[in-house]
Amino acid sequence: MNELYEFMKQVDVIVLFCLLYGLAINGIVWTVCEVIRFIVKKVKAFREKRKQKKAAQNDDVTE
Repeated sequence: MNELYEFMKQVDVIVLFCLLYGLAINGIVWTVCEVIRFIVKKVKAFREKRKQKKAAQNDDVTE
């Protein structure tokens, strides 16, 4: 019975380590994805703004 207890204690430590490790990796991946999503959103907004500005300048030139 004592060997079983020691074995289960080791399994418990391994499971907790894997759980914490997985949560840490998940947090890092989520943060990276959010940063990439934020950058893409800002780049798209910048391109749209620049496109509108260019269209406004073309309208001013043709008038």
